[in-house]
Parts: sequence; C-alpha cells; structure tokens
Amino acid sequence: MRWRRPTAIEVEAAILTTLILAALASSLL
Repeated sequence: MRWRRPTAIEVEAAILTTLILAALASSLL
C-alpha cells in the first residue's frame, strides 16, 4: 500500500475532530 499525501478535506476533518475531542475533554474536567 503506497503512502499518499492526505487531501485538504482529510486534514481539515482531522483538525476538527481533534478540536471537538479537546473541547469535550475539557468540558468533562
């Protein structure tokens, strides 16, 4: 399986997921 550059959509989705998870974690603390 060849490595390929992630698309801008995938990068944005990963960033949004990280931000959402961080917000949920901080709200639980």
